[in-house]
Amino acid sequence: MSALSPVNVEYFHVIDSAMFVLCLDDGCPETPEERARQGYIGDGSNRWFDKVLQFTVSANGRSGLITEHGGVDGITSARLSEWIATAIDEYLPSGSHHDQKDSSLSKIDLEEVVLQTTAEIESHMNVLRHRFHEYTSAGTYMREHLTEFGTDFLVQAKVPVKQVVDITFQLAVRLFYGRNLPSWESVSIAHYHQSRTEAVQRAVPAVAAFCDAAAEAYHDQDGKGAASVAVPRLAALLSAATKQMHADMQSMLSGRSHVRVMELLNWLWPSKAGIPKPRLLSESLFNGKPSIFAQSNALEANMVIDDFVSLLPNPDGFWAIMMPEKSSYVKYLQKAASRVPTNF
Repeated sequence: MSALSPVNVEYFHVIDSAMFVLCLDDGCPETPEERARQGYIGDGSNRWFDKVLQFTVSANGRSGLITEHGGVDGITSARLSEWIATAIDEYLPSGSHHDQKDSSLSKIDLEEVVLQTTAEIESHMNVLRHRFHEYTSAGTYMREHLTEFGTDFLVQAKVPVKQVVDITFQLAVRLFYGRNLPSWESVSIAHYHQSRTEAVQRAVPAVAAFCDAAAEAYHDQDGKGAASVAVPRLAALLSAATKQMHADMQSMLSGRSHVRVMELLNWLWPSKAGIPKPRLLSESLFNGKPSIFAQSNALEANMVIDDFVSLLPNPDGFWAIMMPEKSSYVKYLQKAASRVPTNF
């Protein structure tokens, strides 16, 4: 398309040299699923996925951030979102007694650069737009508000809040699939200045032991007191599971973990290396059947990011985000039903 017009050369240069892309949408999504569909999985064709950072703003002021984790880590972009939200809250419009804050804005000149196309190019763009919608719309999105318990209840019971929330999710996996499956959580590690992330395995043997016992008690709850008899044993298993999860997290926070290093070796192993890639690296750590990622956020503070959507390369995989509240907790689930390799 650059050969069509000198303007197109400038058009692509502007995008390529930009620090980020701002996508302005006509739609007015209100519900969480509408925002997920317009932002990415469905109607998100008004995007430039070659750019690591994208910001989206719809006609009703709803905004979002799209980032490719290979270039910008999720924690970094989340912090950037916090700064933007703070700047919006502190902004004083013209006419206030702080007009000097707006003086820099009056000096900004916007230049419009229009892409020159042909009917053939427009037709191809429509085909790509249709394919994008077809592939990403296959992903399912669910938002569930669980009211059975919240952080207040767990604090009063003197149990570790995060670990119990995480184990509740693991129990749901056990009841649904009939067994516990490998389940990863991405966390920041202080050893790398609280920026680089590592992945911790949550379905450890102690957790699986509790889930097996709890599932057995659940299926026997209509029997002759089987569930009540199992309570002391369940309490002991739950205590052991939470202690193991806490120990694993502490080990990771101190930098004693290898998951991301192994993942990097898998990707960077030379194809023509004299030594073949070890089987341990060839079997991708995060692409089991299914790929399960589960994360609990905002245990102590409000999150600027209201929701999270990711399409996994494994069609059976899903990502669960748990947002505990004082009287209940919200769980988001995103499941990829088609192989789309792009994550954000």
